[in-house]
Amino acid sequence: MHHDRLLIVWLSGDKSAAREMAMLYARNCLLNCWFKQVRFFIWGPTVQLAASDPAIQTEIAIMQQVGVDVVACMACASAYGVVADLRAQGIPVRGLGEELSCELACGTPTLMV
Repeated sequence: MHHDRLLIVWLSGDKSAAREMAMLYARNCLLNCWFKQVRFFIWGPTVQLAASDPAIQTEIAIMQQVGVDVVACMACASAYGVVADLRAQGIPVRGLGEELSCELACGTPTLMV
């Protein structure tokens, strides 16, 4: 089990839930040493917000600056036509299905917002 690591899967299009819960918690986990590693998957329609909303982009940049491992789902980003936009912001885009499955199988604490 990986209890020193947290995975947050952001899949809700609710901007308030993203900014005031998922993103805030992700960075505070590292800043307060609640977890040693935080991974943040941008999944589903949230790729559109990450690609186009300036406030969300700022929050993502702050998470990256404090060390949150932010990555976007390739299938989702391709479906919404935002792969290039996300990569231009420094957000890696790759297939996440296997990674998510491995994290869940290993017992990594996972928060879905």
